[in-house]
Amino acid sequence: MKARRSLTALAVTCLAAGSLLVGCGQIAESATEQLLEQAGGGSMDIDIEGDNVTVQGEDGAMSMGGDLALPDNWPAEVPAFTDGSLVFVSVDTNAGSATGTWNTDLAVDDALASIRGAAEGAGYAVESESQIEGLRSFSAKGNGYRLDVNVATDGSATTVLVFATKEQ
Repeated sequence: MKARRSLTALAVTCLAAGSLLVGCGQIAESATEQLLEQAGGGSMDIDIEGDNVTVQGEDGAMSMGGDLALPDNWPAEVPAFTDGSLVFVSVDTNAGSATGTWNTDLAVDDALASIRGAAEGAGYAVESESQIEGLRSFSAKGNGYRLDVNVATDGSATTVLVFATKEQ
């Protein structure tokens, strides 16, 4: 439970500090790193490359920006969306969770078909589905994980969110 709270606090603080980080120098990076260490309750490493920010802690890592790569510790059992640009990724190894957010030009139904096909192809069984206007969701289980997937549009772009939690 502590690991999940630490990562949540880290995420909130990191999002708040994101505008401070991007485009700033070493002094701002160091000050922000200290702020994140206090919020996360442990040592943090911050890496800034262009508009991308990666925060590495003892329990996992979180990256945000544009056109990110999946980290090496992304669970191999969890499918990734391959038809878009990864803009946020977080892996908490202690909690056994992974989150990825992709932006794509695909329509909602096409993006949903793509990620659902990847999940089913990886051995996941869809347990529930929902649909509300521009939002499509499904939950699935397989490979020791539960997936919660949301695909939504704001009218101009489509976003795919994959949240995986290791089953206890």
